[in-house]
Amino acid sequence: PEELSAAILKMRQLNSETDRFEAKKCQTKLSKDVWESVSAFANTEGGILFLGLDEETGFTVAPGFNPNTTLDQFVTGMGDGGKDGVRVENPPQYRPSIMEFEDGQLLVIEIEESLPAQKPCHIAGRSLNTGSYKRVWNKDVLLSATELFELQNISVRSNADRAPVAGKGDLDDDLVASLLERKSESRALKGTKTIDEKLKRLAVVDGEGNVTLAGLIALGSYPQEFFSKLVVDVAVFPENEKSKPGAPRFVDRVVVDGTFV
Repeated sequence: PEELSAAILKMRQLNSETDRFEAKKCQTKLSKDVWESVSAFANTEGGILFLGLDEETGFTVAPGFNPNTTLDQFVTGMGDGGKDGVRVENPPQYRPSIMEFEDGQLLVIEIEESLPAQKPCHIAGRSLNTGSYKRVWNKDVLLSATELFELQNISVRSNADRAPVAGKGDLDDDLVASLLERKSESRALKGTKTIDEKLKRLAVVDGEGNVTLAGLIALGSYPQEFFSKLVVDVAVFPENEKSKPGAPRFVDRVVVDGTFV
């Protein structure tokens, strides 16, 4: 209780909610925008909802607020009261409690950050693009398409580096010989006899003898023949900012191609 009271006092001092604390008036019923905050906390680093706390009156208890009624509405919306009334998909873990504060009571709900495989938490009835939020200071902000893609694929193992992209004639013989010499005592090559067996064991080629993406980038004669944008573009600027007015655009630039080696 002391920590929660301190959090409310902090919001009063700042005259603002924070990245970890959100206040909702919920005087007669649960606010609809509660679910945006639930999604934002679940998809970011978790946080605490103070329901019954009115920001407009300086973070004071809303008159007539009933924490028990609000708790029933919240539990239903989280899907713990049956299928009807569910307001969020992939709901996070949460812990509710009733808090005595000044001359009234608040409903305090701690929202845990969801595990990567359970993200994104989003509002039911909306698409992922329009119902998935993140917490940015005191605001609930929609996740971008890139952020959604990252959340949906963070726990999905990618096999892109094992995809066949070239033939064995596209490998650099010297690089191949150097790799096999370094790995000659490795357990990875135990029992292999031919070069093809060794390259397959090291994932340089697939079962059909085709060079994988990883094999091409590491040992290819010229990977950019197949992937022209796989380069490192290095530029040196005269100032701490690029394209500063009145200064040269850059003083040196090198486009690095070839393999990783």
